[in-house]
Amino acid sequence: MKLKLLLVVLLLAATICAAVVYGQSAARQPRMNRSGAGQGGPGFTSLVMCAMMTSAPPPAAIWDGLASTLGLADDQITKLKEISAKGEESISGLRKNAADAAEALREALFASSYDTQKVGELAAVAQKAEAAVVSANINQWRQIRAVLTADQSIALKNAMKAP
Repeated sequence: MKLKLLLVVLLLAATICAAVVYGQSAARQPRMNRSGAGQGGPGFTSLVMCAMMTSAPPPAAIWDGLASTLGLADDQITKLKEISAKGEESISGLRKNAADAAEALREALFASSYDTQKVGELAAVAQKAEAAVVSANINQWRQIRAVLTADQSIALKNAMKAP
Protein backbone atom coordinates (compact mmCIF):
# COMPACT_ATOMS: atom_id res chain seq x y z
CA MET A 1 0.00 0.00 0.00
CA LYS A 2 2.85 2.37 0.81
CA LEU A 3 4.37 1.74 -2.61
CA LYS A 4 1.10 2.63 -4.33
CA LEU A 5 0.80 5.80 -2.26
CA LEU A 6 4.40 6.75 -3.08
CA LEU A 7 3.76 6.12 -6.78
CA VAL A 8 0.63 8.28 -6.70
CA VAL A 9 2.46 11.10 -4.90
CA LEU A 10 5.38 10.98 -7.35
CA LEU A 11 3.05 10.93 -10.34
CA LEU A 12 1.08 13.83 -8.95
CA ALA A 13 4.31 15.80 -8.44
CA ALA A 14 5.37 15.06 -12.04
CA THR A 15 1.93 16.12 -13.26
CA ILE A 16 2.05 19.40 -11.41
CA CYS A 17 5.62 20.00 -12.57
CA ALA A 18 4.65 19.45 -16.21
CA ALA A 19 1.64 21.76 -15.85
CA VAL A 20 3.84 24.47 -14.33
CA VAL A 21 6.38 24.15 -17.13
CA TYR A 22 3.67 24.30 -19.79
CA GLY A 23 2.13 27.37 -18.16
CA GLN A 24 5.48 29.12 -18.03
CA SER A 25 6.33 28.26 -21.63
CA ALA A 26 3.23 30.07 -22.91
CA ALA A 27 4.55 33.40 -21.70
CA ARG A 28 8.25 32.65 -21.71
CA GLN A 29 10.15 35.73 -20.67
CA PRO A 30 13.90 36.21 -20.77
CA ARG A 31 15.10 35.31 -17.30
CA MET A 32 17.74 33.04 -15.98
CA ASN A 33 16.34 31.93 -12.61
CA ARG A 34 14.91 28.52 -13.44
CA SER A 35 14.83 27.20 -9.89
CA GLY A 36 11.08 27.62 -9.53
CA ALA A 37 11.61 28.74 -5.95
CA GLY A 38 9.09 31.32 -4.91
CA GLN A 39 7.16 31.12 -8.16
CA GLY A 40 3.39 30.71 -8.16
CA GLY A 41 1.30 27.63 -7.71
CA PRO A 42 0.38 25.55 -4.70
CA GLY A 43 2.87 25.69 -1.85
CA PHE A 44 4.93 22.62 -2.63
CA THR A 45 5.24 23.19 -6.39
CA SER A 46 8.03 25.65 -5.76
CA LEU A 47 10.02 22.77 -4.25
CA VAL A 48 9.52 20.41 -7.18
CA MET A 49 12.32 20.31 -9.76
CA CYS A 50 11.55 18.19 -12.75
CA ALA A 51 13.90 17.25 -15.56
CA MET A 52 12.04 19.44 -18.05
CA MET A 53 12.71 22.53 -15.96
CA THR A 54 16.32 21.82 -15.12
CA SER A 55 17.25 20.91 -18.69
CA ALA A 56 15.50 23.85 -20.39
CA PRO A 57 18.03 25.89 -22.39
CA PRO A 58 17.98 29.70 -22.45
CA PRO A 59 15.43 31.36 -24.77
CA ALA A 60 16.58 33.20 -27.90
CA ALA A 61 15.77 36.60 -26.39
CA ILE A 62 18.33 36.22 -23.60
CA TRP A 63 21.50 36.00 -25.69
CA ASP A 64 21.86 39.75 -26.32
CA GLY A 65 21.69 40.35 -22.58
CA LEU A 66 24.30 37.69 -21.90
CA ALA A 67 26.69 38.83 -24.63
CA SER A 68 28.91 40.95 -22.39
CA THR A 69 28.74 38.56 -19.41
CA LEU A 70 29.84 35.64 -21.56
CA GLY A 71 32.10 37.63 -23.88
CA LEU A 72 30.19 36.50 -26.97
CA ALA A 73 31.26 37.50 -30.46
CA ASP A 74 28.60 38.70 -32.92
CA ASP A 75 28.69 35.45 -34.90
CA GLN A 76 28.21 33.46 -31.69
CA ILE A 77 25.18 35.55 -30.74
CA THR A 78 23.66 34.96 -34.17
CA LYS A 79 24.26 31.20 -33.99
CA LEU A 80 22.93 30.95 -30.44
CA LYS A 81 19.78 32.90 -31.32
CA GLU A 82 19.17 30.60 -34.30
CA ILE A 83 19.69 27.47 -32.20
CA SER A 84 17.38 28.78 -29.48
CA ALA A 85 14.67 29.93 -31.88
CA LYS A 86 14.63 26.57 -33.70
CA GLY A 87 14.67 24.74 -30.39
CA GLU A 88 11.81 26.77 -28.95
CA GLU A 89 9.77 26.07 -32.07
CA SER A 90 10.33 22.32 -32.00
CA ILE A 91 10.10 21.92 -28.24
CA SER A 92 6.85 23.88 -27.84
CA GLY A 93 4.84 21.04 -29.40
CA LEU A 94 6.58 18.51 -27.19
CA ARG A 95 5.81 20.63 -24.12
CA LYS A 96 2.15 20.77 -25.10
CA ASN A 97 2.10 16.98 -25.47
CA ALA A 98 3.70 16.62 -22.04
CA ALA A 99 1.24 19.04 -20.47
CA ASP A 100 -1.71 17.27 -22.10
CA ALA A 101 -0.43 13.90 -20.88
CA ALA A 102 0.10 15.31 -17.39
CA GLU A 103 -3.42 16.75 -17.35
CA ALA A 104 -4.89 13.40 -18.46
CA LEU A 105 -2.98 11.71 -15.64
CA ARG A 106 -4.18 14.32 -13.16
CA GLU A 107 -7.78 13.78 -14.23
CA ALA A 108 -7.38 10.02 -13.78
CA LEU A 109 -5.84 10.49 -10.34
CA PHE A 110 -8.81 12.58 -9.23
CA ALA A 111 -11.55 10.69 -11.08
CA SER A 112 -14.58 9.68 -9.03
CA SER A 113 -13.52 6.05 -9.37
CA TYR A 114 -9.82 5.26 -9.22
CA ASP A 115 -8.61 2.93 -11.99
CA THR A 116 -5.11 1.66 -11.17
CA GLN A 117 -4.51 0.29 -14.66
CA LYS A 118 -5.57 3.53 -16.36
CA VAL A 119 -3.43 5.61 -14.01
CA GLY A 120 -0.44 3.37 -14.74
CA GLU A 121 -0.95 3.65 -18.49
CA LEU A 122 -1.37 7.43 -18.35
CA ALA A 123 1.70 7.70 -16.10
CA ALA A 124 3.75 5.85 -18.72
CA VAL A 125 2.45 8.18 -21.45
CA ALA A 126 3.27 11.25 -19.31
CA GLN A 127 6.77 9.96 -18.58
CA LYS A 128 7.41 9.29 -22.26
CA ALA A 129 6.17 12.78 -23.19
CA GLU A 130 8.39 14.41 -20.57
CA ALA A 131 11.35 12.30 -21.73
CA ALA A 132 10.84 13.62 -25.28
CA VAL A 133 11.06 17.21 -23.98
CA VAL A 134 14.18 16.44 -21.96
CA SER A 135 15.79 14.75 -24.96
CA ALA A 136 15.04 17.75 -27.20
CA ASN A 137 16.42 20.10 -24.52
CA ILE A 138 19.61 18.05 -24.27
CA ASN A 139 20.01 18.12 -28.05
CA GLN A 140 19.64 21.90 -28.00
CA TRP A 141 22.23 22.14 -25.21
CA ARG A 142 24.63 20.05 -27.31
CA GLN A 143 24.29 22.61 -30.10
CA ILE A 144 24.70 25.55 -27.71
CA ARG A 145 27.80 24.03 -26.12
CA ALA A 146 29.35 23.55 -29.58
CA VAL A 147 29.19 27.34 -30.08
CA LEU A 148 30.53 28.34 -26.64
CA THR A 149 34.10 28.13 -25.42
CA ALA A 150 34.84 26.32 -22.15
CA ASP A 151 35.09 29.64 -20.28
CA GLN A 152 31.83 30.87 -21.80
CA SER A 153 30.10 27.64 -20.74
CA ILE A 154 31.26 28.17 -17.16
CA ALA A 155 30.07 31.79 -17.26
CA LEU A 156 26.67 30.65 -18.59
CA LYS A 157 26.39 28.07 -15.82
CA ASN A 158 27.09 30.78 -13.24
CA ALA A 159 24.60 33.16 -14.88
CA MET A 160 21.89 30.50 -14.73
CA LYS A 161 22.36 29.74 -11.03
CA ALA A 162 19.47 30.65 -8.79
CA PRO A 163 20.14 33.72 -6.65
